[in-house]
Amino acid sequence: MFTLDQFVHLGTIFVLAWFLIRPSWASVSAQFSWSAATGDRVLEAGIVYVAVVFAGGYLIRYLTRNLAAGIEKPGETAEEVKNAGMYIGWLERFLVVTAILV
Repeated sequence: MFTLDQFVHLGTIFVLAWFLIRPSWASVSAQFSWSAATGDRVLEAGIVYVAVVFAGGYLIRYLTRNLAAGIEKPGETAEEVKNAGMYIGWLERFLVVTAILV
């Protein structure tokens, strides 16, 4: 339901923007036509994201492996804590790369 709600919100924003701007179909199609150079830049950005978000996690885990030794939280298994940190790390690295690129 949450995902459906978010799609409805985005759809509403797009429809409102369309009615406010009223672009011609030629200008809309020109925005989606890519040259080979644009495709290369998108591919490079995708490679950077994958390398930083996922491979960066292995580097961080290797550098901080001794810090997590012996940490236990009551009621949680070590696997739950480890996975939570992994997902938070992915999100953080994604946001940092996005901020740098913007």
